[in-house]
Amino acid sequence: MKPQLCAVRVDGAGDVTPTHFAWKSLKQVPVMSSPVLVGDRIYATNEAGKTWIFKASPERLEIEAENQLGDEVFATPAICGGRIYQRVASTKDKKRQEGLYCLGQEAR
Repeated sequence: MKPQLCAVRVDGAGDVTPTHFAWKSLKQVPVMSSPVLVGDRIYATNEAGKTWIFKASPERLEIEAENQLGDEVFATPAICGGRIYQRVASTKDKKRQEGLYCLGQEAR
């Protein structure tokens, strides 16, 4: 079964499967980590280290940005205080190195 990212309207009762999906996406859906919703943005990172930022609305899902960090990611991004924390791994010369990125504006 392929992973899906979907929006379901909450105003139904009983089996709302055929009537209450607002949208579904089969692309850019991670398997190991969980997508994270912050405001109207969804952050999703796949196992190869690529992160997508989607703008979500009841009508559709739009890709806003796409970024690569490292070669492997098996952790869900953590978002706190306006910053994104992402644990990644990279391999160079057959040596694996793990790191933690903090993405966001510099504290003042």
